Formats: sequence, structure tokens, C-alpha cells
Amino acid sequence: MAKCRKVLAMLVSLVMVFSLFGLSAFAAEAEGDCTLTVNYVDTEGNPIQDPEVTVYPIGSMYEVIAPAIDGHGFDRAEGETSGILEGDTVVTLVYVAMDVESVEIPEVDPPLAELPDEAPPLSDDPALAGTFTVTVHYKDTDGNVIREEEVQSYQGAALYEITAAALDGYGFAYAEGETSGIVTGDVSVTLVYEKFQDTEDLATLVDGETPLAAAPEVPSDISPATGETIMAIVWIVLLVASAIGLFVVLKGKRKNK
Repeated sequence: MAKCRKVLAMLVSLVMVFSLFGLSAFAAEAEGDCTLTVNYVDTEGNPIQDPEVTVYPIGSMYEVIAPAIDGHGFDRAEGETSGILEGDTVVTLVYVAMDVESVEIPEVDPPLAELPDEAPPLSDDPALAGTFTVTVHYKDTDGNVIREEEVQSYQGAALYEITAAALDGYGFAYAEGETSGIVTGDVSVTLVYEKFQDTEDLATLVDGETPLAAAPEVPSDISPATGETIMAIVWIVLLVASAIGLFVVLKGKRKNK
């Protein structure tokens, strides 16, 4: 029995020694550097760019990405483009040569129209060819000029619209002429304003309507005569109610007797 124990102990010791030796050897192999080489070739194997060689520690993770190369398009990779480096690794990236001269640009059907040197007229009517003016006059109700006129040029058949401007001391009343429409010739529009005479006129609405009427005054108190009359009516009502109540009570007592 003692001999068996000694033999077993020796076997365990040998296993431990060999295990430690193996781990040491593996660690020694794992330590150190390795190279990752990336080659760039065309489909015929000709180099199209200098190879890239990078040194990494063994056990490092790597990833190879195909860059863009002028005149060539990426086709495929030969070798693993990502993983863990266990030693020197070579990856070859294969590109296809692009023949730029052989690439045909399809024609547009129909071809794109060329832009004219000048904008075409909005209408084919010869009478509307060219430009016209739209003139806006500003006057008061007496015909006096209260602001400088405004003149703008429009192409024939163009749309126009005039908006009354706010003028200090005046309220817009009405317009003489069409304030919107299509330009078929020279247009003249007169905007008529009403002058504010005093502070009450400041309540005049912009569209020329009359001022808002003032609210009627509410009496702040009731005259003494009116108060006395109301109190007299209240007392009369109370006396009548009391008399009716007393009559009902007395009538009930008589019935009970």
C-alpha cells in the first residue's frame, strides 16, 4: 500500500513538471511580435501600390479595409481581412483597372434645353411685350398729396397687388383704382386717407369706419328719494305678510277648540 502511494506521488509530480514546462514554452512562444503585410495588386497580379507592413504584438486583433485607389475599383481580398494575429500574416487586396475612356455617358433624351439669354415674356400677345409702370399716389380727402408717389416696373401680364401703408396722423379711407390684377398697361392707383382732427379721431378704424360709440355712463348711486320709496315698499310687504301669518295662526287655534 505504501509503495502504491509513492508511485502515485511520483506520477503527480511528473505531470506537474511537464505542465509547467509546457506553459512556459507556450508563454515564450506567445511573447514577441509579428508582421501584417497588405499587398495591393490588379487582377493580373501586378502591384498597383506599395505594400504596407505593420508590426503588431502576437495575439493582437487586426482588420484590413480596402482604400480607394485612383483608376481602380476594389474587387476582392485574398486572405483573412480581420482576426487575431498568431504569427506573420499576409492579405492581398485585388483591384480592377477602370478604363475611363471606355465609359460612355448616355445621352439625355430629349436633350436639356439651353437657358435663353433673356427671360421669355409672360404672354405671347405683342401688346403685352415689354414693361409697364404701376404708380401709387397718396392723398387726403381734400386731394392734397401727403406722401411721395411710388412707381414700380412690371413685365406685361405680371400680377400686382397694392397694400395701403400706415401713415402717421392719417387713417386709410378708400382706394381709387384697382389695387390688384394683371398688368396690361401702365396702372395708376390713388390711396385716399382721412386726416385725424383731434384725439377722438384716433379711434377711427383703419378701413374708414366710424369710431366706436362710447359706453353710456352708469349712475354711481341712488338718489335719497328713490331710496326712501324702496324702503317704504319693503316695510308694507313685511306688514302684509305678518298680518296674513297672524290670521292663519288664529284661525288654526279656533279650529282646535
